[in-house]
Amino acid sequence: MTTSPLTYWYLELEGYNFGNDLFVKEIALLKGDRSQCYHYYVNQHAVAQPLNDDEGIRNQKTELGLSWSFGEHTFHEAIALIKSKINDGDLIFVSDPQSSLYLKQYLPKITYQPCEYGFEMKNCPSEDCDIKHGNGTKCARRKVHEIRYADFHEL
Repeated sequence: MTTSPLTYWYLELEGYNFGNDLFVKEIALLKGDRSQCYHYYVNQHAVAQPLNDDEGIRNQKTELGLSWSFGEHTFHEAIALIKSKINDGDLIFVSDPQSSLYLKQYLPKITYQPCEYGFEMKNCPSEDCDIKHGNGTKCARRKVHEIRYADFHEL
């Protein structure tokens, strides 16, 4: 009996946090062997935009560099696209405990994998992100590459 090799993915997201609510703006999915990387921007058209008079909201907007209505997919469309890429036996690692808990309701195979990293953002094969994120550490695509690098190099 032959067994197929274990396939695993790294998934990271970025979004706005308001109180106990998370509004996802960006999701990145990277296959463990780096052969496939998917990146989805999520719009929040169905949800009223919070008022910009809150300093926390303004700071998050500056850091993310993603406006409330920006994005080509709804959150549920992005989740459906991710599900179409992943097979039943695949593992999906997420490095953030809150993101892991949130995503588990949509992607039950999510596994929280603690990872300590410095976010030098030097291991993503793309030099420039198509979005100018505020401080450079709020890019989900770059994060999945950093997490994978840290995992493979046991940092």
